Amino acid sequence: MADDILFNRLVRYHIERNLPLYIGSIEEGVSSLIDMDEDIGYDYNAHPRSKRLLLVTNGDTLVEKLRKDQVMTDSKDPVFTDVPDYDGFAAFFDKTKGDGSYVYHKRAQRVGRVRELNTNPPGLVENLDNLIAMLPEDFVAYDGSVPTEEVGNKTRLAFKIPYAHPEFETYQIKGTVHSPLGLGIVTHFTKESMEMFYFEHDPMHTGDFVDPEKKIVGVYRRYQREGDNLVLKEMKTVNLDAKQNLVYKPLESNPGYKVA
Repeated sequence: MADDILFNRLVRYHIERNLPLYIGSIEEGVSSLIDMDEDIGYDYNAHPRSKRLLLVTNGDTLVEKLRKDQVMTDSKDPVFTDVPDYDGFAAFFDKTKGDGSYVYHKRAQRVGRVRELNTNPPGLVENLDNLIAMLPEDFVAYDGSVPTEEVGNKTRLAFKIPYAHPEFETYQIKGTVHSPLGLGIVTHFTKESMEMFYFEHDPMHTGDFVDPEKKIVGVYRRYQREGDNLVLKEMKTVNLDAKQNLVYKPLESNPGYKVA
């Protein structure tokens, strides 16, 4: 299961804040808010009130290194807010609007918004084709219909930063429509690993549902880098218990996926 506190906070936030924006539009696993022929794998019709974000974390010299690499171009340092628990974390992002970028100090549990972010900075490695090729074929779109080369600029940046600075990690709640449900995925990248969370419509599922009425399951995957490949190491369902804590359970059926 995921033991990263920040990743778990983002998954819970995605379930609590973003999923309800789409629930009323979903019938038989398809949201009426999206165009099935045009939107899967892209963010043209992401819900305007959905929370989409990129977080860069770790290191006391985080801001300085992002400036040196010309990733962060703000003239002023971010204003940091303490977010010692989930409630504070959620309250902070509830106040933000749009597709935001942030720096986060894990040790101090402080977050600050970055106003200007260069998604193609000259200070970082340029050739990421081999890294992009590592992504699961259904990373961009649930059915693999959109190639991984189509990942957006912010996701490319999320790859570049840990590759250039292994002490840094990046997290996203993506707005790119991953499946007919209309929602994006949650990601966590390090230089050597990747975690992802997404929603799936599965009427045949025999375990817990994130939304029982709509038959929506939360799915977690963990990948580890081995040479030039990302190898699937773990796959579980994710749900919220009565106290709103995340619960990870083995996935009973796992068609099409081989866990190493």
